[in-house]
Amino acid sequence: MSKTTAALEAAVAELVRIRADSEGVSPARKRLQTDRAFARILRILAPRFRHFIRQYGLGNHWDDAEQCCAIAVHRAVEAYEPEKAQFTTFVNWQIRGELQSLRF
Repeated sequence: MSKTTAALEAAVAELVRIRADSEGVSPARKRLQTDRAFARILRILAPRFRHFIRQYGLGNHWDDAEQCCAIAVHRAVEAYEPEKAQFTTFVNWQIRGELQSLRF
């Protein structure tokens, strides 16, 4: 497992933990922690976003493509089941799907 994959798996596990643990934390604090964890995941995946955006020829629609990638990550986090596959594999397919829909 690469360093990036390990960091991504840890970041996703942290986000899932924050979402599940709601006792003793104010809603504002929980939202802040969730946003920070999601931003960390997006930072880790930024090079992958750039790669896929270029691969699909969406350089002229860069902002829209980045937004599609963020939506894909959000959907991947929501539907991720760790016992089935690594998050990196799962999120790749989600990103590809979103960019394909933007492309066509």
